[in-house]
Amino acid sequence: ISHVRGSGREVIPSTIPDFYSKLIQGCWRQEPKERLQLGELITEVEQYAPRPTSPSPEASYEQGLACESKKDEKGAFDAYQRASDKGFFKAHTNLSSFFLQGLGGARKDPQEAHRLLTLGAGAGHVRAQHNLGSLHANGVGTEKDINQAIFWYKKAGAQGDTRAQQKA
Repeated sequence: ISHVRGSGREVIPSTIPDFYSKLIQGCWRQEPKERLQLGELITEVEQYAPRPTSPSPEASYEQGLACESKKDEKGAFDAYQRASDKGFFKAHTNLSSFFLQGLGGARKDPQEAHRLLTLGAGAGHVRAQHNLGSLHANGVGTEKDINQAIFWYKKAGAQGDTRAQQKA
């Protein structure tokens, strides 16, 4: 105790991050009025407290698949939407089905399905390419355009989609 009363303090290990070291030193000031107050401590800690990370797009996509396997359409839609918002191409494809059919709380919106499939197909997702070809072939969410349908069927076929190869 005499060590502390004489302004002595323990050595702060070098493994302690600077932020925490400064907080400790602020609490150890000799004069009570100079020490950090509780409100100041809370404010400082909140600035540096680790924030929970949001799931990766891949993890959200996998969560969507799990929800679909449990017949939880709303959960699947929400998970695919999160993954799609982060640019995950497979999620674009799966999410498009929800907009085509109006599932999981999604409004039935063929144009949105077309937009999502265009994103997925452009990223090289074979299922998106095949499905985009079908939308063009049938004029769903877009004008009927056989040339575009064939284009996307050929893209999917080049990746081994035998059904698309037959349609091209």
